Amino acid sequence: MNELRIWVTGAHGKLGQNLVSYLSENEYMVLPTDQEVDVCRLEEVMHYGESQRPDVIINCAAITGISKCERHELDAYKVNTLGARNMALVAQRIHAKLIQISTDDVFQGENDQKLNEFEKPQPTTVYGKSKLAGEEFIKELYPKHIIIRSSWLYGNQPGNFLYDLFKQVVNNQQVEVSKEQFSSPTSVLSLCKVIEVLMNGNEYGLFHASCEGQCSRYEFARRALEIAGYSPDHVISGHNEYGQTGNFVLENLMLKMTDIYTMPSWQDDLKNFIEQIKGDLNEKEEV
Repeated sequence: MNELRIWVTGAHGKLGQNLVSYLSENEYMVLPTDQEVDVCRLEEVMHYGESQRPDVIINCAAITGISKCERHELDAYKVNTLGARNMALVAQRIHAKLIQISTDDVFQGENDQKLNEFEKPQPTTVYGKSKLAGEEFIKELYPKHIIIRSSWLYGNQPGNFLYDLFKQVVNNQQVEVSKEQFSSPTSVLSLCKVIEVLMNGNEYGLFHASCEGQCSRYEFARRALEIAGYSPDHVISGHNEYGQTGNFVLENLMLKMTDIYTMPSWQDDLKNFIEQIKGDLNEKEEV
């Protein structure tokens, strides 16, 4: 058993679920919380942190949907901004390493170049603005932090793009996918791996961590179906449900400069991920 005690907030979310499983399988002492500790309430956060004394806090708690954040602006800022501030304050109180999960949506998406950690963020959505404000709180309040921005995070849970894609295809439906979004799809497993590496290292600050290469969401969907053995013709060009249009391709400049970790290509990552969930895909076909 690894001696590190790791508090994972947002443990029921897309990343949180996978991160708790990944860390537990690698024999870390994981302290998962979700609604039982409200990150928006400082007294709850302080009470839990002081009673459990984790060595590392990984803040996965977030409201992530673009449209949901636009509809519920106050809630988005409470969770994504105030919640991040509260985690910085409790980390400071108990001297824990803080890892904050952030997003490529802090950028505007109008640049044709890859976006590294030194590019100026210019978010245009409530989601991006609230996540950036959370980053700023952490930078201001607590130096012993790691902020990780990733992009197009996918897993095998309901409500996730890849899960919904396979579910519709199994039901012999066509899926409309945008050709106007470009980014670097990254599996939850790959992000869990880089979180572990940074957690055990001595580097602090801002890191981009997305898979190498870029594609449109349309290309990503068709490639996923091909790898899984389905016809890519189920995917047709259509409207955009899952986020903004534009270019949100992150450059993992800090990972490369510090030689900490090399992210896989999005194609290799996708192939590896689908191989691991083949059993789940077969179950969908049987339902």
